[in-house]
Amino acid sequence: MLVVCLLFSLEHEEWPLGLGRAPALVRDPDPARPLADRHPQSRIDHGADPAVVLGATGQIRGGKMKQLPRQRDPSPHGSQGTTDVVPPPPRVILSSSKERVRIAEAAKARFEELASGLFLPSEDRSNLIKELSFVNSSLALVPSIDDPLRATLYEKGVSVNMKLSDLTRLHETLLIGLNLRELIEKLGSDGQGSPLDSGVYGYLDVFARLNGAAIKDLIRLEREAVLRARGVNPYRAMPSLGRLPLDGSSFVHRSTNTVIPNLFGEVLRSELTTADSSASRALERLRRTDSGRANRNNSRPSARRKQCDLLDS
Repeated sequence: MLVVCLLFSLEHEEWPLGLGRAPALVRDPDPARPLADRHPQSRIDHGADPAVVLGATGQIRGGKMKQLPRQRDPSPHGSQGTTDVVPPPPRVILSSSKERVRIAEAAKARFEELASGLFLPSEDRSNLIKELSFVNSSLALVPSIDDPLRATLYEKGVSVNMKLSDLTRLHETLLIGLNLRELIEKLGSDGQGSPLDSGVYGYLDVFARLNGAAIKDLIRLEREAVLRARGVNPYRAMPSLGRLPLDGSSFVHRSTNTVIPNLFGEVLRSELTTADSSASRALERLRRTDSGRANRNNSRPSARRKQCDLLDS
């Protein structure tokens, strides 16, 4: 009965129960069509409460409404930004095809001498740093431990354990500095930029020499790390480990397909394999020798007394 009343009121533009005039509706020329077909943008669930009231905007208040799915635009951004021209392909950047800058033969010899590890005596290095001016900042000096914590944390001769990857990252940073030094000089010497002052070349030379000496220290630490990881005393395996720079030999890295300098040159390899023909047998012999020395040292009376003292304390 309520449904009949509702339909009757809509046909006569009146709200049921005396609620006033309903909004003007466009009359369908075919009054026999169902009400749902006259308004295809919505569907009324006829199982809902029949007291359905239409607001001024024509939206349904009360009851349930089923909306038809919107038609999707086949283009994700519409028709904007489309073109008939095929853009150029993206650049394929490979680590093995990194661009190299050609430098003069004298500059290349200087770079390779420093990159192989420059021997700089401690006294010469200290004198060089003493003569060098620092900028007006406290961060220009190496940090240290302040007095309140020194008594608790400081220990003379403390050792620091680093991963080989950390040493490699520091080594790479120093090599980048040497690359930048040669590129800066090339800009001035080849006329591609303003000529550099002689003082600039002097500071670049000091910078490069200090970098080369630091690279030599890192090469020694990298060699030590590799041998210690195999349980071998580095200087028993290779007595010249800390003295020799890189010898310039190289190999093709199997994963990156790039030419990489050898960390252990021919002289160091021959030192390792003096008593054995292969490196693996040499490492095994050195491990046995080192473990035997350690056992003999632990069996000494002085060593046993020290262990007892530590246990008693």
